[in-house]
Amino acid sequence: MKRLSILLFTILFLQASPLDTEKEIYKIIVHAIFPHKQTVTIWFDDPNEFGALMRLKEAVFVQSPEDADMLFVSHEKSFQNIPSHKIIFVNSYSLLKKYQSTAIGGFFWQKGRPNIVFMRKSLQKHHIILPPDLQKYIEDEL
Repeated sequence: MKRLSILLFTILFLQASPLDTEKEIYKIIVHAIFPHKQTVTIWFDDPNEFGALMRLKEAVFVQSPEDADMLFVSHEKSFQNIPSHKIIFVNSYSLLKKYQSTAIGGFFWQKGRPNIVFMRKSLQKHHIILPPDLQKYIEDEL
C-alpha cells in the first residue's frame, strides 16, 4: 500500500505543471511564515518572475513594499529600495547567497528540481518559527 501511495504521489507531481508546483510551494511558505493570517499582503519586484505567486487565494498584492507583510525579490537592484525590517524572500540562489543576512529564504529551481532554503539568523530576527516539516530546509549560512 505504501508503494502505491508513493507511486500515485510521484505521478501526480510529475503531471503537475511547474507553475502549479510553484504555487503550492509558495502557499506552503506563506502559510508557514504567517500561520495565523487568513490573508497576507505581498509585494514583488517583477510579476513575470512570480506568476505562480499571483495565483494564491491567500494573497493580496500591494504596490509599495512598506504596505506588504512579505516581499518577494528577484532582482538585486530592488534591494536598494526595500526596507530592511521587512520579511524578504528571494527566487535565486545567487540573491540568497548575497543577501542571506537580510532575506529569510529563497525558492528557486536547480537542475529541474525545486529548492527551498531558509536562513536561520533571518528567521530568528523576525521571530519566525517554521513548522517541523520545513525545519530540514533551514541553513546557518550558504
